[in-house]
Amino acid sequence: MQLKLVSKEDPWSERVDFLIEVMVSYCEKQQSQKEAINALPLYPNEQIMWDESVVPSINYSGEGCLALPKLNLQFLTLHDYLLRNFNLFRLESTYEIREDIQEAVPHLLAYINNDGGTAFRGWSRMGVPIKEFKITEVKQPNIGEVKPSSVTAEVTYSVSSYRAHIRSEWDALKEHDVLFLLSIRPLFEPLSAEEEDKASVPQKLGLQFVRGCEVIEIRDEEGNLMNDFSGKIKRDEWKPPKGELRTVTVALDTAQYHMDVSNIAEKGAEDVYGTFNVLMRRKPKENNFKAILESIRDLMNEYCIVPKWLENIFLGYGDPSAAQWTNMPDLLETVDFKDTFVDADHLKESFLDYEVSISFSNS
Repeated sequence: MQLKLVSKEDPWSERVDFLIEVMVSYCEKQQSQKEAINALPLYPNEQIMWDESVVPSINYSGEGCLALPKLNLQFLTLHDYLLRNFNLFRLESTYEIREDIQEAVPHLLAYINNDGGTAFRGWSRMGVPIKEFKITEVKQPNIGEVKPSSVTAEVTYSVSSYRAHIRSEWDALKEHDVLFLLSIRPLFEPLSAEEEDKASVPQKLGLQFVRGCEVIEIRDEEGNLMNDFSGKIKRDEWKPPKGELRTVTVALDTAQYHMDVSNIAEKGAEDVYGTFNVLMRRKPKENNFKAILESIRDLMNEYCIVPKWLENIFLGYGDPSAAQWTNMPDLLETVDFKDTFVDADHLKESFLDYEVSISFSNS
């Protein structure tokens, strides 16, 4: 009571277990902003994608104020500038990924077959049904961390139903490309018109889970490495891919994997990684969000040194003309060119638009 954490009039103030919980919550070590950013998955999942309070839909009238980070003309610190960019770009890329999923999934025409599993009677240019998914390696966490240092999986799919030009697009996948693993589980009976109006987009699509991953390598049906940029395969030894099956090795997001495994162990949640049945890709020019977010996060973890003459201008304070070289306080009056010029003629030829005068000091 002396800490004024609970009011005396609060009916819960007589319960010892409640008071202990309040004291523990007050005294426990709080997670820093940097730790929270490092623990955040770089790939969006299904929860954040369709949370209208976080990622609003395009039907925005402009009447109210959206709870989104703003890029102002002035910032408190460089960390504040990077944090605002990180949050805003993360939400922007999440919205674009959500739109791509909503466009690709309906073309697959998912349905429940006689065995009670999910099957597809359609096809999508940007999405392909998964034949097999398995996690191949989970490495131990680094010192001081709880999440695995890396999680690797293999995804097998078939390109037999695609025409040549679409198949070549899938075969053009290369290292560091970002893909998305989707879990589609449609309803056994279609929704009525009234139910469809009230249903959310994931319910209409039958979308259960969304997880991002990054391509490590891709192999054909005979195990031959495709799209190798590491020099393992010489150019004259490269052969066209064989067969119709492709196996792509991907790196999963370790932070998201740790969260999913913890939910399975603590809450008895469903094993997300045993349900994936669709692999989705995006256009390469629009799919660089992961590298950008990773770069911003790395800068936030480093001590970024901004020159004093640029710091205030960068953050939106001070006189912009102070950053011009003519106004620098440590402007050099003389420059020692050392042995740059061979002789006096060379010096004059280098400054044809100026009048060059040569003087000799007594020293």
